[in-house]
Amino acid sequence: MRETILIADPDAASRLILRSRLSEAHYQPLMACDGSACLQLAVSARPALIVIDARLGGLPNATALLHQLRSEALTAGLPLLLLCEPQDQAARLAGLEAGADDVIPRSPDLSVLLARIRNLLRRGQPTSLLAEAWGLEQPALSGFAEQLAGFQHMSSIGGSIGVIAASSETAHAWRHHIPAGLRLQAHVQTPGNGAGPPRLHDVYLICAARDDSGEEPGSGFRLMSQLASGQASRDSLCALILAQPDATVVALAYDLGADDVLAADISGAELALRLTNMLRRKAQRDGDQQRIREGLKLALIDPLTGAWNRRYAMPRLTSLCSEARRTGQPLAVLVLDIDRFKQVNDIHGHAAGDLVLTEVVQRLSATLRAGDLLARIGGEEFLIALPGTGAREASSVAERLRRLISDRPFELGEEGPDRAPGRLDLTISMGLRISTGQDDALVLTEAADGALRESKRAGRNLVTLCQSHG
Repeated sequence: MRETILIADPDAASRLILRSRLSEAHYQPLMACDGSACLQLAVSARPALIVIDARLGGLPNATALLHQLRSEALTAGLPLLLLCEPQDQAARLAGLEAGADDVIPRSPDLSVLLARIRNLLRRGQPTSLLAEAWGLEQPALSGFAEQLAGFQHMSSIGGSIGVIAASSETAHAWRHHIPAGLRLQAHVQTPGNGAGPPRLHDVYLICAARDDSGEEPGSGFRLMSQLASGQASRDSLCALILAQPDATVVALAYDLGADDVLAADISGAELALRLTNMLRRKAQRDGDQQRIREGLKLALIDPLTGAWNRRYAMPRLTSLCSEARRTGQPLAVLVLDIDRFKQVNDIHGHAAGDLVLTEVVQRLSATLRAGDLLARIGGEEFLIALPGTGAREASSVAERLRRLISDRPFELGEEGPDRAPGRLDLTISMGLRISTGQDDALVLTEAADGALRESKRAGRNLVTLCQSHG
């Protein structure tokens, strides 16, 4: 499916030219002749990116349109490109301050335009793919309340900037070129000086311009790739500084992952805005990644008890089985069930049942080791895996867990007005299977579950060891 790009341009001829170029590049262009139409299409068509011409008049005009798109939850995260005359510095600064991801010359070189579009679209792919996979609107996944709060004046943006150039003189010159009004720390480093990888920063300014040392842009590209592949620095943003940013080099920089490309003669005011926007994007990206990590974790955890769920437990058990085969170490698997748990819900209510389940997990977790697996795999059914544990030790652990439940009543709290706190005696039944070294996760679980059923038939509150057959 082709990605949709919305073009907001008051000039019909310009719109048609840009539509033709984007269609040839296999995008689906949409066109708007004024700000109002652009806003409507941005919400209804949900384009992947919006290209706005600075000449856009009416209400809203181009600058106001950028502000409004950034203030609406459904459009705040869209990549926004502003087109303006190269010599119109006021329009460039106004567009960057209003929230444009980049400002490029009107009638741009096609290779640069398409490379920048690809570059900006790649930036939003992880979040949009997860949103689609989870059936969510992207703002619901990404938490746009935090993003909107983060779109503040540049004087309140803070961060760390690494300035890297072939010579310390060049690096220090660029450090002093950064306006003092920004709340940031700028540090200088020269590559290839035996100091190891660059220290970690939010944004790197990499001077890839030829200077007295004879540095070529390619060295900046290599350093950018090094940063992108580093475990610590791969989430940082990089901007390349080019002395003569010709179209071929600029397009290559964007396709290699540069977050921005700066001309060596950039003004201090524009540099401040571009650095501010990169720091803002870095904060947004960090927030998105943290929310994604939390969301993925929640997808694998039982929300009531805090134990792992079946979605996590079975792949983890498969991994433990592989490790047991590789090392020759034993692996014990227990499946346990709370006896007569349905009566707890029927007599005391589901709130009491939830309390019991939560405390069962707390009691079991307090006894298990850090490397053991505890998961809730059914309503009142749990799976425990004990790596490196043979039959005798596993039987001892299982008996200790059984007594943890049976020897101390569960406190249910006040059951009603003028009533004493409810106390409930419970037991668990368990099935235990020791891996032969060849069993897979499903075989172990089914065998332990069969042993659990034997415990139930024998009167409950028991541990039954499933004997290996072969």
